[in-house]
Amino acid sequence: MKLSGLPIEILILVYLHLIDETDWLMTSVRSLAATCQRCRSILDETRLIWIHMFGASFDLLEHHKVAEFDIKCELKHRVLALRRPNRVEPLPKIELLCMLVFENDGKNLKTLSASPGYFEILEWLCRYLVSVMDHPDAGNEPPQWEVFTTVESILSLDVLNTKQFFNHIDMFCLLNSPPPSLQYTEAQLNHVAMLDLLTWDSKQINLPIPCLSTTRHDLGTADNATRLQDAHVLPMFMSLTGKWCGYYGYCWRDVVDGAMQLVLSTSEMTGGVPGILRLQGEGTDPVGRFVIEGLVRDAGVVEFRKQYTGSHSWWYRGWMLPWGIAGRWNDGMFWIWKSVGELSQEFPSP
Repeated sequence: MKLSGLPIEILILVYLHLIDETDWLMTSVRSLAATCQRCRSILDETRLIWIHMFGASFDLLEHHKVAEFDIKCELKHRVLALRRPNRVEPLPKIELLCMLVFENDGKNLKTLSASPGYFEILEWLCRYLVSVMDHPDAGNEPPQWEVFTTVESILSLDVLNTKQFFNHIDMFCLLNSPPPSLQYTEAQLNHVAMLDLLTWDSKQINLPIPCLSTTRHDLGTADNATRLQDAHVLPMFMSLTGKWCGYYGYCWRDVVDGAMQLVLSTSEMTGGVPGILRLQGEGTDPVGRFVIEGLVRDAGVVEFRKQYTGSHSWWYRGWMLPWGIAGRWNDGMFWIWKSVGELSQEFPSP
């Protein structure tokens, strides 16, 4: 019996069997559909096959399964955008990238990073970020915090295997005059700048950079920045004590210094001030040993003075992000994250 003569139920099972999670272009499925008109019609008209194809490459959430959701059209749109991103208009493209990040349970960003258009998407995304900073009120586009979170999430997938994308002069000019009302967004921008510096100046890297696939649970599910912060700030506020490490950079040159390694601890303020903890610590970096004294607020703000032994001090102010703590110090940006595994070691001598 010819393949085209098989009962519909059997052909559907054949299609489902051919779906391969390692081939997001579904080459085998498309090959079967090309054999005859009947096979093509069965593929076009069977929603179950499209649901399984979608779920093989992207995170399948409950709203994707409802009849009103055009899963066939959405899958085709995603494949086109990740395969040939230059053929997708800017607004649908940024909306899709934001959706992939905020609906990520593991598959979305894995498929994105493996796609043929990944590096082209990164370059476009970074140019788009600068344009958003230049024109913050550009119509119906996603809000700044959502764009910044999308850039952070995609760049954090594999930092040192990407490449340098930004025009540093433009980026640092933006950093030197951040929007005064967007403190959390400023911290996000500092984190993006540090990701960029670390790809640019990778010869300085002597600690592993955390490559993270941030999930929707890390980011929160509401459509506002307050919930975005709540999703990770409160857990981090309760678990700051321990070993941390990271890097700092400068607003006036394209380098990072060697790694910072530090141990932090928190305690209640005298009098038990609610929502504020005292922050103390010590550590080392290429300049020397230092001690830390500061405050942590349950809104996500971290402020401390970094005092070098017998020498000068610097003031640091940052925000808790899903990727650690990022922000500003007197001469530039910093990014630190909780040490785990092989990073948990004694301080080396400066």
